[in-house]
Amino acid sequence: MISERQSTAQKYLSEGDANKRKIEAETDREVQEMLATAEKDAALIHAEGEAEAAKIYNEAFSKDPEFYELYRTLQSYSKTIGEDTMIILPATSPYAKLLTGYLD
Repeated sequence: MISERQSTAQKYLSEGDANKRKIEAETDREVQEMLATAEKDAALIHAEGEAEAAKIYNEAFSKDPEFYELYRTLQSYSKTIGEDTMIILPATSPYAKLLTGYLD
């Protein structure tokens, strides 16, 4: 009788473990699907934002090409000139002209 109860208990435990694994697997699959959908949506939104920003930049910079040139020059300065940077430039270079205040 004890053996029969242990066998029945083991059967219930095995069924419970199987159901647990099935539920966990289903939940993991659903989570992966949700994450993939969210990442796809985020990428689309990001791409739309980048396209809109590019459109706005294009419109703004095409109105004043000289400003755009100055803006791009200043951007390149911030990327190339560090705190301890030493630069030797010809006097006719755009960098030198901007730094000395001599702009055409």
